[in-house]
Amino acid sequence: MDFWLADWSASHVGGNIDAWNLTEANANYTQGNLSQPMDVPDTTGYYITGYTGLSVGAIVLTAAAVAAAILTSLRGARVMHDRMVHNIVRAPLRFFDTTPTGRILNRMAGDQGSLDNNLPGNMELFLRSGLKIVSAIVAVAVITPYFLIGMIPIIVFYYFMQKIYRATARELKRINLMKESPVYSQLSQSFGGLSTIRAYRAEERFTKQMMERLNDSFVPLLYSMGAEGWMGVRLVCAGAVIIFVAGLSSVVAGLHGLVSPAWVGLAISYAIRMQVQMFSVVSAFAKVEANMTSVERVENYSRVPGEIYERISGNTIPPEEWPASGTVQLESVSARYDQTLDPVLTMVTANIRAGEKVGICGRTGSGKSSLTLTLFRMIDMFEGVISIDGVDISRVPLTLLRSRLSIIPQDPVLFSGTIRFNLDPEEDSDDDELWRALEIAQLKDVVTDLPSKLGKWVVPSKARCPTQYKHHCCFKR
Repeated sequence: MDFWLADWSASHVGGNIDAWNLTEANANYTQGNLSQPMDVPDTTGYYITGYTGLSVGAIVLTAAAVAAAILTSLRGARVMHDRMVHNIVRAPLRFFDTTPTGRILNRMAGDQGSLDNNLPGNMELFLRSGLKIVSAIVAVAVITPYFLIGMIPIIVFYYFMQKIYRATARELKRINLMKESPVYSQLSQSFGGLSTIRAYRAEERFTKQMMERLNDSFVPLLYSMGAEGWMGVRLVCAGAVIIFVAGLSSVVAGLHGLVSPAWVGLAISYAIRMQVQMFSVVSAFAKVEANMTSVERVENYSRVPGEIYERISGNTIPPEEWPASGTVQLESVSARYDQTLDPVLTMVTANIRAGEKVGICGRTGSGKSSLTLTLFRMIDMFEGVISIDGVDISRVPLTLLRSRLSIIPQDPVLFSGTIRFNLDPEEDSDDDELWRALEIAQLKDVVTDLPSKLGKWVVPSKARCPTQYKHHCCFKR
């Protein structure tokens, strides 16, 4: 479009001269010196039509490019998010024992937020600025080829500057992401133990810890802004040299009659744009590379080894009524939380008959909870056999096994949602069955007194539900 305007401007200047000459020619015709009059060609409609077509084409192409960039970035971010969540949900218990909650929250919030918000914009800016630089160099080189001679050392200078800046920005971004994990951990722990913090009047101590961790997380950001300013000063100086070289070469070409003034103005305007775009492309490329750190961290969580829930060859599919009686047999069972750790259960043998109520006693760390986790195959049982109603649980698909067993945890859990959802997450029961279950769990009167009854919305962080009621809710579930 700029070339079209420059050509239009140049033709308009020439058109004025031709019009003056044609006016004299027509005057001579009037005086009888010419055999026929001469017409002045009108090119205004031609250039307006061409400029309109180019403008419409630019709008359509820009809209298509923006739409493609948005849709592609959204799809990529969604796919990576779904893969990460899928793997984390299927991760073994050991993963959550060894991974701080703040680190997982940082992946979900900080890194995924970078993929959703920062990476698409920076990538689009890098591509757009890069294409503008290429088009500007080509345009100025076509107008005045001498410009390329001065651009060679400037391009070399830009290359070394961006190489230094990118390495620094990438590592600062990595450090910043690492420093944010303690902040998320502190927030999670503070929200979870807010009543305890207030009971011991430890608000000031926790506030001080939070401020210290926030300060640590802001240090890399401060250095990042300093590095960006360092690069900006040098690139602005190099941009001034670009304008000088373009202006000098264009003026020299104009003085020798190689180009018209309109084309000289176009070359200088492109050189001014090039100064801004050079800074944008280096900055955007460095940010894209820094955002790729988040991509790497999210991808690492997408490769966490997970438990196998699907049915595989060799599985045993028990009947629909399994377990009917509830006979549990343990034969020389040994289990551990990880292959690198010592066993928590060693050669345990027991026979629990149907209908028996069994209590397991022992000191802290003796393996009481570990034995329960072994029944759900939540830890590694590397030796022995556990049978329920004669069925080896190691051959039962994991989803099927855990759906047939029930547990009331020591720390009961309520989900964000209605009471109906907390009682029946899979929506397998109607309201009559839920009310009967609430009556058995001695919660019917409590729920009946609520305004929305089964539709009452429960927010765990704000709920003031006694632990006893939570246990009863888990019992019904």
